[in-house]
Amino acid sequence: MNLEPQSPITQAELQQSILAFTVLACALSIPLILLGPLDPLSYSSFELIAAAGLFWAILSMLAFRYFWDIYYQYIYPDWLRRLGGVNFVLYGVIAWGMWLIIRETDNSVVLLFLFLGGLEGVLEHIFGIYALDVVNKVPWLNGLKTFPILLFSFVEYIVYWCIVLWISLAFRALM
Repeated sequence: MNLEPQSPITQAELQQSILAFTVLACALSIPLILLGPLDPLSYSSFELIAAAGLFWAILSMLAFRYFWDIYYQYIYPDWLRRLGGVNFVLYGVIAWGMWLIIRETDNSVVLLFLFLGGLEGVLEHIFGIYALDVVNKVPWLNGLKTFPILLFSFVEYIVYWCIVLWISLAFRALM
């Protein structure tokens, strides 16, 4: 199966992706915000840490499996390919840090959590753009401007962290 784009992504395609992820982020986050099920003071951080670890480890393993040849091979050594599951620990720690921040507020904890998640995505993409030089090394990213990539990463990671919140609610219901 050839997943590699035949040509670089255009700015218009990136803008469409931003719009699609924004709609998805709204669809996933609005129920969380309206129902208010995430009260970090009413339960431990265990569910959130476990959900984040599980989600990000699975996502990383799938990404390394299916997108290594079209993306990751350009920026990482081959041995790293087998370490996707390590993200269970890394993102568990990130989730715990975000939980520590949001538990200090009484206002819109879901919004703050998702904002922090989007910000975390932007920071990762800044590292990718400037330290790993992905825009120049990955052929189908050539020519993209930095700001739209960072905007995409913000809404992309809000979607991911929404999924983590939904998984944490499922864990909470099961425990």
